[in-house]
Parts: sequence; C-alpha cells; structure tokens
Amino acid sequence: LGPVHNDDAVFIMNFILKWVESGTVVDHAKITKVRSVVSSLAQLVDVLSQGIGRRKPAAQRRSTGKSKKAPENNVPPQRGGFRRAISASSLSATSAQAPAPSNAKAYENVVIADALRDHTRDKCRAFINSLKGIMIGSDPESKEVMDRLTFSLSMENGFFWDDAYASDALDDMARSDIFKSVLTKLQGLVSCHPDEVEPKSKEARRRLTFFVNSLFMDMPNAPSIHDMFSWNVLTPYYKESVTLNKAELETRTDALGVSTMLYLQTLFKADWANFLERMGLQDEEKVWSKKYVDETRQWASIRAQTLNRTVSGMMYFEKAL
Repeated sequence: LGPVHNDDAVFIMNFILKWVESGTVVDHAKITKVRSVVSSLAQLVDVLSQGIGRRKPAAQRRSTGKSKKAPENNVPPQRGGFRRAISASSLSATSAQAPAPSNAKAYENVVIADALRDHTRDKCRAFINSLKGIMIGSDPESKEVMDRLTFSLSMENGFFWDDAYASDALDDMARSDIFKSVLTKLQGLVSCHPDEVEPKSKEARRRLTFFVNSLFMDMPNAPSIHDMFSWNVLTPYYKESVTLNKAELETRTDALGVSTMLYLQTLFKADWANFLERMGLQDEEKVWSKKYVDETRQWASIRAQTLNRTVSGMMYFEKAL
C-alpha cells in the first residue's frame, strides 16, 4: 500500500507475529473464518498477477507524497478534521469537532483513469474487511488491530482515496522484480489447489516421499568428519560417455527405432515440459543453442545413461560431507 501505510502495516504484522510465536492466535481471531480471508487474498493476488506484468509505469510520479490541502481562502484555518490516531474509534469524534466553512471550495483532484488501481482497491478493501471480520472484538489487542485496519481504509492521502498516490504505488510494484517474484510465489500458495501443486512425476513423488519419511527416522548422531576413514569410490566403465553429446542423442538407433532424444521426450513428457519451462523456452529447437546445450545434454543423460547417474550420485557425496 506504499509508505503512507507503512507504520500501520508494521504495527499489525508485529501483533500477528506475536500471536503466532506465542501460540495464542485462537485467543485473538476466529480461526473458523480464516478461509474467507484466504479467499479474498487469493482474489487480490490474482488481480495483481494479471495486471502488474502488463502495466507500463508512468514516466513521472503523479503524487507529491504530501497530504492534499484545500486551496487557501480568506477564512482563518480551524483546528480539526482528520488526524492520525492510534485508535480509529476517535475518527468520528475528531471529524465532528470543526465542520468545514460553507464558503470553502472543495479541493478537486484531476481524474486519473486506472482500471487496475480501481480493481485492486476493491479487492484490497474486501481483504481488509475480511481480516476485521475474523478479529475477536472483545480482545483489546484484536481491537487495536481492527482500529488500525479501519484507519488505513479512511486515510484521505492513502491508497484508498488518493488516486495519484495509488497509481504511483502500483507503478512502483510494476518496476520491482522482487515484488513480481514474491507475487508469483504468493499466488502459488494461496491460489493453487493441492492437486495442482502435487508433482506429476512419479520419480519426484518417490523422492519427496522418501525424504519426508526419513525426517521421522530415529537416526544416531553422525560422528565427526575428522574421525572418518578416507572415502573412495571406484566406478568401472568401458568406452562409455558420461554425458551424451548431441550426435548420440539425435542419431536413430535400431533398438528403439527412433532417436534417443525423441524416445526420452516421449517417455518423460511431463519432465520435458518442466525442463522447457525451467529454461524459459517456447521453441524446442533452441535447446541445442550454445546457452542451453549443456543443460539439455545433462537432462537427457541423467535419464538415459546409467553411468551419468552413478557419477552424479558420487559427486553428491562432496556436498553431503
């Protein structure tokens, strides 16, 4: 939401982290309603994911970063109006202290058309309201969080009321590679169904299952590396390529009837699609370019050449030790 809301965001997050670390979340929030919060957050993340990547930031900032004031007039200024307060419950009292003079002209903002800003505002309001909805109002700490959330929605120079400031905030998001990376990960966490994130590869599922099961093993403490005997690995081979080259992979073999590469692409179809996505490739012909040829050879060799798997496993010993 930008720097204007930074203090409120830090205040709220500190309370939430405190509840999580102390295990008292259930004393401050209605856990049964968390699904509505996740749903509204997922909608907000989807809107940002679809719009931020296509957004073209403005060349110059639209806002000055200062609170907007009405044009000066001959009427002496009066104390009152909105001011920052710790509790949003004081908003109604402060706003009623001094009504604006009848002859004062309303400050008119230049209308800035920004569909992403308006859509983001709607989803962000829904998310904040859902957060307020799960707070237990009788709890003092929860009440402070609710007050901060209410105040964030009411700030006239903040994201929800200042069009120029909100558009600039979205432009800053569009320029930030870190924000885009975090947004992609967050979308995977809140938007994807569990079935969508489960690895489709049987080998990947087997390795993950083996690793998770090993976490529950009653393993003795490992001795010091200085107490180990020397570690040697002998791997016999005879006229074999550890890593297959392009000619070996694309040559048609009598045993398969097709090239080794085509056979692997067909047999490991999902793995091949994942490899192309990981490399950021749309055209399969580019896998043999200078930039990707080594990765392509390794991908194929680890699946087609037993010796490559043996050597790769042997090299993992160094990392493990």
